[in-house]
Amino acid sequence: MNNQEKIAELKLQKEAIDKQITELEKEPIRWKPKNGERYYVPINPCLDYCFDCIWYNDGYDNNCYDLGNCYQTREEAIEKGNVEYYTKKFKEMSDVTDEMWNDYNCMKCFACYDYPLKKIMFSDSYGVKDANSYFTSKAKLLEAIAEIGEDNFTKYVLGVK
Repeated sequence: MNNQEKIAELKLQKEAIDKQITELEKEPIRWKPKNGERYYVPINPCLDYCFDCIWYNDGYDNNCYDLGNCYQTREEAIEKGNVEYYTKKFKEMSDVTDEMWNDYNCMKCFACYDYPLKKIMFSDSYGVKDANSYFTSKAKLLEAIAEIGEDNFTKYVLGVK
């Protein structure tokens, strides 16, 4: 291989590396405490409460970090805990069974958020399932939303700020 070919090959490698760097730079950098620094861990199912920890770089600390449960402020940890709590609670209230998905005559209701209208919308599905929680009627869906509170549903389950 002559010099021109080597240069061309190196330029291709550089382009690939530059592309990888660009992609990595797009990813948000997650905060990680330094040794001896305070951090907070959400506790579920305790609403509005979190553990107050000191980073020692031990197994517990690293597990919290690896699981995405290591926050710089109490407020961030509580917010994360609330999202997990309300999402789980709402999902548990779903009354649609796996068998119902095979029945195209069985309507399944779900809620979503319309950003331009700034309101919760309701829709139905007969056979298409995604990550939503489904209910056998709009009335049952509304009961579930009312139980956890419309504000909590909108903020924590739908993720609307």
